[in-house]
Amino acid sequence: GGGKTAALVAEAITYALEWLKSRTYIFRKTTPELKQSVVPEFYKQIGEYMNVAKGVKFNSQDSVFVFTNGSIIQLAYLETPADKYRYLSAEIHLLLMDELTTFARDDYDFLKTRVRTSMPNPTKIMAATNPGGIGHAWVKSYFIDIAEPEKVYTDEHGSTRVFIPAKLTDHVNQKFIEDYSKGLNSISDPNLRRAYRDGDWDIFAGQAFEEWKRELDGKPW
Repeated sequence: GGGKTAALVAEAITYALEWLKSRTYIFRKTTPELKQSVVPEFYKQIGEYMNVAKGVKFNSQDSVFVFTNGSIIQLAYLETPADKYRYLSAEIHLLLMDELTTFARDDYDFLKTRVRTSMPNPTKIMAATNPGGIGHAWVKSYFIDIAEPEKVYTDEHGSTRVFIPAKLTDHVNQKFIEDYSKGLNSISDPNLRRAYRDGDWDIFAGQAFEEWKRELDGKPW
């Protein structure tokens, strides 16, 4: 609800415009999910420029946005474990993963190996997600528990990562907040409601310890 998909799409567009001949890949778990959320968001943000004369075109057959400066934004999916081998030869400069908790850790680790370039543009990985899903545990361990929110963590290899929380109240459209709040507040399962409404990573439906909750100092009680 905090505009996570919109933020990823905006990052993809900005990167494509700033870095000539750059290669961005944006992943969802399935092709229908790409069509339902990611593609409409692109049209919302740059629909008026969607022809060759104005700077960008969308090849629906190959699911790729092509910019006149040579940059591309490839829409991609990993519906099955075997799908990742479609990207064995891919050179990804900016890797974006929407709804990260729908992916297995092996998928994420594999795609990281495709992030490389000999060009001057920086390489980067960004992801957006809600709590819950098959990947909840590994995402929480890898991104959430390593440091306080918005504090950059540097691992033993010199790579950095940071968790930036996004809540419904961060959305720029007040009507969207009001309408979406009604649906979230009507969720009968209190754990699922807290996960989706409040971005609570310590509670989600089906977790073994349902009442594990951080105190204000960040430590479980």
